[in-house]
Amino acid sequence: MGRDGGSVYEKYASKYISDELQKLHISPFFEYSYSQYFTFVNKGDTLSSQNIIGRIDNGADSTILIISHYDHIGLGGPRSRSFVSDKVHPGADDNASGVALNLLLAKKIKRKGNKNYNYIFLFTGAHEKGLFGAKYFNDSNANELKSVCLLINLDMIGRLDRETKQMLIFNSKKGFDPYQAFDFPAGELYFQDKEELTGDHSVLSNYKGHVIFFSTGVHEDYHKVSDTPDKLNYKGMHIINNMIFQYLKNI
Repeated sequence: MGRDGGSVYEKYASKYISDELQKLHISPFFEYSYSQYFTFVNKGDTLSSQNIIGRIDNGADSTILIISHYDHIGLGGPRSRSFVSDKVHPGADDNASGVALNLLLAKKIKRKGNKNYNYIFLFTGAHEKGLFGAKYFNDSNANELKSVCLLINLDMIGRLDRETKQMLIFNSKKGFDPYQAFDFPAGELYFQDKEELTGDHSVLSNYKGHVIFFSTGVHEDYHKVSDTPDKLNYKGMHIINNMIFQYLKNI
């Protein structure tokens, strides 16, 4: 029912992600669990949510952190651009697309990734209600963040325009040229640099390193009941996923 932060449907989604990580033989971040539970206050109510976190420990000194939020806006309400409060908002692009790419990256990295780094795959809850999952991870894992050398945020990555093939990128490293850094088929992607893109990375104050935020941008169906799977550009998602994986493999 839309994966609203703090709802039972968000919990169902978290269970799905945990199960997928287990199938991929990705180790849980904690000794016996993928779940990082937390509470947050929304409109005077205390709600429960959880981050889902997997890791690959290669015994390296540096770690790469890949983030995607998995919640959405449930039945809508004041955050709905469909202006309804009684219909499921699927959130296929926002942000099931980012979750899918994160899981696919985990699969590829587990099989044939760059072993010079450790990896953390972070799926944050209660993002839409105020980035609460990312904030909790930041506050609870300051020591872990000290070893992170690169943070990749994947949010709304499924609607690559079939004509312009333009995607948004926020990069925090001066002199970073995406056309030199990334390998992809000629003419398949064009980057629009953004000086600021707000997302989970923006509240990780204990992390001071390189951030790359990928998004195919806001569209007509953003926060509407019409953000459905049939409108995703799956070919574009695979191009983006392959590009990111090759970059991580070669750095």
